[in-house]
Amino acid sequence: MRHFSVFVILFVSIIGFAQNKTLQGRVVEESTKKPIPFANVLLSDNYGVITNNEGYFVLQTKDFSLDTPITFSSMGFAEKKMIIRDFENGQEVVLAPANNVLEEVIITNANLTVPEILQKLKDNLQKNHSLENIQLQVFMRTKTTSEVINADFSLKDAANLSNKEIKELNQGIKTNQLVKVEPYTSFEEKLLEVYKGKDSTKISHQKILRLGNPEKENSNDAAQSKLMQKVFSNLESEHTFNIKSGIIPIKKNANIKDFVSLRKRDSIPNKLGEEYQSLFSKNRLSQKDFIENMKDYNFTKLDLALINGQVCYHLQFEPKRSKAIFKGNLYVQTSDFAIIKYDYQMLDGEKMNSVNLKFLLGIKFNTFARKEMALFQKSSTGTYVPKYIQTSMSNYIYFDRSLSFTENNPDKKARKELKFAILQESKQHANNELLVIESKAMQDADLQQLQLPKYIFPDELTKYDASYWKNYNILEATNEIKKYE
Repeated sequence: MRHFSVFVILFVSIIGFAQNKTLQGRVVEESTKKPIPFANVLLSDNYGVITNNEGYFVLQTKDFSLDTPITFSSMGFAEKKMIIRDFENGQEVVLAPANNVLEEVIITNANLTVPEILQKLKDNLQKNHSLENIQLQVFMRTKTTSEVINADFSLKDAANLSNKEIKELNQGIKTNQLVKVEPYTSFEEKLLEVYKGKDSTKISHQKILRLGNPEKENSNDAAQSKLMQKVFSNLESEHTFNIKSGIIPIKKNANIKDFVSLRKRDSIPNKLGEEYQSLFSKNRLSQKDFIENMKDYNFTKLDLALINGQVCYHLQFEPKRSKAIFKGNLYVQTSDFAIIKYDYQMLDGEKMNSVNLKFLLGIKFNTFARKEMALFQKSSTGTYVPKYIQTSMSNYIYFDRSLSFTENNPDKKARKELKFAILQESKQHANNELLVIESKAMQDADLQQLQLPKYIFPDELTKYDASYWKNYNILEATNEIKKYE
């Protein structure tokens, strides 16, 4: 009888938990059945995902009870809940407009002026958005598309090469073989843990996927790499080579075998590089132009907005002075003045990050389009952490340089030398998405004791594999990714 009782208790315990069930579905509007992008799908305040831009989501239930409510919410829609037990995979979750919700809300700070709201935002910015003593599980996805505008590759000079070598080089460096004119798109996806202490940060990549086809890649670096491979595969030498781009050395003692052999997998260091510093630094918000230089913008107070259950002031901004180049919206929580959402875009015709050394070094670069949207959510530490950030930008790149190869032959008179002219003009479009799946408090002492691997090797695929992220929380793949090959 005792054994039977124990069995019953165990059985009830087992069926009461989701046992890492995978929830998959789509969130749509009630009236039009159109997908709702970037809707929250949460199992707790600190755990969940959002829908992709097609309204789809995937979420692992981990050890949450089958009676745990799944909360669906999005700006302008009434919140909806259902328990895990009642959710059927593949179902559509319908959200109704939140027409009357704000009418029932009493706002104690409703009469604040725009300058007063902005001042309170700045006064509370560090307190509300501090990232200290917290651990974040983060998923990132980057889509990159390169368009070649103009390209030309030619052999300008050669010394001490045989006729056979020169002939094979001229055949191998044809522009259409090195650079594909068609736009080339690739994807990169990362799952990582971010450990934020008071004064230090550690990064640990869990998985990295690169989805692309190296043979079709048409970036400046890819074309230059292909050129090097063509050169070394057609040269006969027992010596190494020094390589320069213009007057800048880029590789010394390059070995022919290193370039002719199969491309080695890159390792990704587990460290806080420039990419992550801008996302997780203390000043990531205060350095936004419309916050750091508020005096350069006109802010207009619009109607209150409801975003994921938070009542917000809606402030619209546009340039007041010529040096301001963005326009957008800022949503500020009405009680603690935290930023719940912002979106902005660069004005048409404006440029940033401009570098023009076209006549000196043969390089020109600028960003001619940029926009960003971010959603924030309160964490268990009491501060607001990013839930989702989407950044897209378009860059113009001009590259007109020589690439020279000099053989390290002790006999200078017999030393092989080659010089190529490389011209490539292109546009590069990048769309970056960041999703914070889970946040939890941690102690600074734990961070100091944390030992992490120094690097990780990314996985490289040329065709999408639906099983790659099985049992992981991610931003659900779009149809474009699923059909990629």
